[in-house]
Amino acid sequence: MDINNCPRIPAEILPDKFHKKGAFAAARLPQNVNPDRSSSGCQFYIVRGYKHNDNQLNSTGKNFTAFQLAWYRVRGDYPFLDREYTIFAEVIEGLEVIDLISAVETHKSGAIKDRPVQDIVVTIKMLN
Repeated sequence: MDINNCPRIPAEILPDKFHKKGAFAAARLPQNVNPDRSSSGCQFYIVRGYKHNDNQLNSTGKNFTAFQLAWYRVRGDYPFLDREYTIFAEVIEGLEVIDLISAVETHKSGAIKDRPVQDIVVTIKMLN
């Protein structure tokens, strides 16, 4: 489903949630057409990320906790999205699958740019 036609869900952007590898987050339309940063009800992303140095982390203009800074330096991830999108879950097992998914062929342009050419089925098990 096209993100423009998705139902929207109120944003739940929490300061203690950050874009570490495995974070499940809701996609959303850009802030210029979605000023309240409502989340998409039909699209999500899983963070793969990469390791960052201090210059990269300082360039975000964000204040990270000591734990987040250490995480981003050692494990990697994607701090540029922190406090911008709703993170609603986390992959805690099978993180290597994220790297496999990111290596598949994707569409190169258009409304489905970066979407895998062949759908990838994900099985989710919710833990309390």
